[in-house]
Amino acid sequence: MYLKSFIIFLKGSAMGLADLIPGISGGTIALILGIYKKFINSLKSINLQSLKLLFTFNFKELNKQLNLVFLVPLFSGIIFSVFVFSSLIFFFLEEFPIHLYSIFFSLIFFSSLYLIKKIPSNILSKTVLILIGIGIGYVLSILNPFYISDTYMSIYLSGLIATSAMLLPGISGSYILVLLGKYKIVLEALNNFNFDILIFFLLGSISGILLFSRFISLLLSNYYNATILLLSGLMIGALNKIWPWKYNNFNISHFLKGNNMKKFLISATTIVVTILTVNIVQARDQIRIVGSSTVYPFATVVAEKFGISSKFKTPVVESTGSGGGLKIFCQGIGPTHVDITNTSRRIKKREIKKCASNN
Repeated sequence: MYLKSFIIFLKGSAMGLADLIPGISGGTIALILGIYKKFINSLKSINLQSLKLLFTFNFKELNKQLNLVFLVPLFSGIIFSVFVFSSLIFFFLEEFPIHLYSIFFSLIFFSSLYLIKKIPSNILSKTVLILIGIGIGYVLSILNPFYISDTYMSIYLSGLIATSAMLLPGISGSYILVLLGKYKIVLEALNNFNFDILIFFLLGSISGILLFSRFISLLLSNYYNATILLLSGLMIGALNKIWPWKYNNFNISHFLKGNNMKKFLISATTIVVTILTVNIVQARDQIRIVGSSTVYPFATVVAEKFGISSKFKTPVVESTGSGGGLKIFCQGIGPTHVDITNTSRRIKKREIKKCASNN
């Protein structure tokens, strides 16, 4: 239990660390670490009933509603990183920007390719979605900053917009603050514990989380594969913003002009189509099975015989218990989820409801 919470805390710390760097999104890190959908669905559950349960100290019911065992360590990690590492990140941005951005550039680029590879889909629709995402991400990455006043209302709105962006992989909340001319004032407020600015920024952030998480959750619930492909493309397109060698007077934006842009688009399309073609061949080469420990011995025998008698790999079988297997199975469909669950009992109504909610 404690180890699991600590791992979630570390994932939150990674998200908080990323949000401090202009051009990198905490949502990107959540997607890479495999907690994005859980993160969004947990945030979506926050409502007026949550406040009532909080103020009446009914933490048991609050935990059921909001999945506090996940959200508390995650946000603790985010807050820890924001306050502890803000000065350190500022130092690295000033002294070692190429090294810092090179690490994140590589991480985001190859993670995006990995996510794309795992989603099964029609090659044409997959290519179109990725290229649309790349286009949107690139356009957002080249917008020019503009300035709005430093009133408390503008700080609140900046928090709302930046946090909404933070929830989207590929769009950095810090970068949005740079566009709004508020990055420096918020970072200084963090370093100097300027609570009047921080309170209004926090209120705006909470508003952004409550509003935007519902929209993303709706997309993930109804169009999971398409949403992940679009977001993966978004992450790749926005990489221009963290191109490491722009600090050596070489910005990728200057390279992507005229004929160079045409060559880049042709090359990018070719690479994407090649990756997707390989993906189609490899997407379903192994079945994953979870579930009852009672059924487990029989399932492994069947899996081994299937592997011997067919052209496919031997399915992976895990003993998770009937309840654990159904919980995993009902989380969703696609290559990132299990294919089959075994059970030694009847499925419960709440489990049917959970499966139905995730298609």
